[in-house]
Amino acid sequence: MKSLSIKLIELLIAKGFKLPLSFSELVKGFYKRILYKQLLDTLKINCVIDAGANNGGFAKQLRSLGYADYILSFEPDPFAYAELHSHFANDSRWKGYNLALGSTDSQLILNINEFSVMNSFLSGNENTSATVKTISVEVKTLDSLANDVLCLNSDVRIFLKMDTQGFDLEVMKGVQALRDKIFLLQSEISIQPLYKNMPHYLESLQFYETLDFELVDLFSVTRNSKGVIEYDAIMISTSDARIK
Repeated sequence: MKSLSIKLIELLIAKGFKLPLSFSELVKGFYKRILYKQLLDTLKINCVIDAGANNGGFAKQLRSLGYADYILSFEPDPFAYAELHSHFANDSRWKGYNLALGSTDSQLILNINEFSVMNSFLSGNENTSATVKTISVEVKTLDSLANDVLCLNSDVRIFLKMDTQGFDLEVMKGVQALRDKIFLLQSEISIQPLYKNMPHYLESLQFYETLDFELVDLFSVTRNSKGVIEYDAIMISTSDARIK
């Protein structure tokens, strides 16, 4: 799937060729966008479920790549959701939900961080900026909204992107009926935990593998002096004939 130029860059890096950090990050970002485009096209994705959409940055990126099919965005923080809605209200193939996805239908307490991208159902540790308040939010399983998804297309093919600050496994545990409709998966996995009791990255990867997802690539999200804090893990369903 990779272009010759990307393969060459990866080879140089593997051989120890050091790129300036800013340029290196630029290259990784460029390659990630290429990978998204290739996987969306190859796997014929026609529905993106964006769990932890925040203000819509990921959805905007998809639209900039030429993805024109359905996006369902889930964001429990009412302030982030208001911004998200303002960006996509006129997009006929976008639907927003001011709620969170999880393993059960319930109400949970969400810790609102000074930086909204850090909002979490989990308590932060010493590496996390301060919680400014807490709010009660609605949580639903993805399966409880299955009709919203299945009505979009007679052959729904889902890309489930999760960025829920330590809650990704709970989101996935709420998927049974729609499991065989998910062909592309992205989860933020933690090397250095930002929250108390969040899953270890190996636990997360092992869990996804038991559901027949295969790792395609890892992209660092944040890092500190000790190294990478979190990765975006991109996975594909091994049940799809398109990858064999």
